[in-house]
Amino acid sequence: MRQIFFTILILYLLGNVYILYRALQTLRRTKLGIKIGFAIVYIALIISFWYIFRNEKINHTFYVISSAIPIFTLYMVIWLFITDSIALAGKLFKLRIFADNKSRTQFRNSTFWIGCCSVIVLLMVGNYKYRHPDTKVINIVINKPLTSSQQQLKVVAISDVHLGYDTNKEMLKKYVNEINNLKPDLILIGGDLIDHSIFPVRKQQMQEELNQLNAPLGIYMVPGNHEYYTGIQKVKDFLTQTKIHLLVDTTIQLSNKLTLVGRNDYSQKRKSLSSLLANTNKKNPILLLDHQPRNLEEAVKEKIDLQFSGHTHNGQIWPFPFLVNKLFELGYGMKQTNDTYQYVSSGLSLWGPPFRIGTNSEIVVFNIMFK
Repeated sequence: MRQIFFTILILYLLGNVYILYRALQTLRRTKLGIKIGFAIVYIALIISFWYIFRNEKINHTFYVISSAIPIFTLYMVIWLFITDSIALAGKLFKLRIFADNKSRTQFRNSTFWIGCCSVIVLLMVGNYKYRHPDTKVINIVINKPLTSSQQQLKVVAISDVHLGYDTNKEMLKKYVNEINNLKPDLILIGGDLIDHSIFPVRKQQMQEELNQLNAPLGIYMVPGNHEYYTGIQKVKDFLTQTKIHLLVDTTIQLSNKLTLVGRNDYSQKRKSLSSLLANTNKKNPILLLDHQPRNLEEAVKEKIDLQFSGHTHNGQIWPFPFLVNKLFELGYGMKQTNDTYQYVSSGLSLWGPPFRIGTNSEIVVFNIMFK
């Protein structure tokens, strides 16, 4: 893990050295003071990205700008590598447009500023997409009956809300209104409700908004890895101020005989799924909450009817969805094996940089018919 961290750090620094070098090339005819000032500001922004993860009291705007830097670095390096390769190829093959140094310089200067503007626009679009989640409706049939006369349920499921500095009380209020407008019978939260610190959650008194959530059958949640980063006891203490029931390796049965199974996070010591279901009547419908979509065959073996997971964010920004699909058997979306449905959500919010590029934030609505 440490080796991966240092590799990413080195690549991040090298990428920004490349960008700064190209920026100073573009500004070579400006005054020395302007170039020095630009370099100082840019280096400060690079360093600020690391600062935001170590400080609990931080300005919101500063957080957004600082967290945008690594994404800006990624796309700017890709852009500059492509355009510089084109300029080099033009020089080697003696293309007319790159026939002299002046033409190549003009091309490199213009593409640098085009790249800067394009990436900034892309980040703005990505931030908008993050703040405006999709509502994904999924209709499924479970071949088991409920004991009540109601044989259809609307289950609203969310994951990876990451309440904190960026997903603040104002955004939470918007999410709560969207969820309540769907009129769910049951609300499920698939982990990572809190980001990495309970401080901004308590400071903004976000329990007030969470207590506005409304579902007749209740609101249930499992812990994710970020609940443990935050401090699981701090999270438990906070949740006692809300209507949310935390399920940690727990099996419960609702009044209509629907069974809910909530597993502890995969990163922690936890009970096996078979032991959690040891005293469960599997003729009744069973819904499983498990934050990380790992060992999916377990749920199939234990005849779970519907599993809901999150954690992956579907990679969050391009090109990371490709990596997620390599790391997980199911990185995003629905999978059906025999009578077991398994859904991995991209998450309602996200971790770190507040941008969705090539992915979407989402609220998932399961319209479940029992028979």
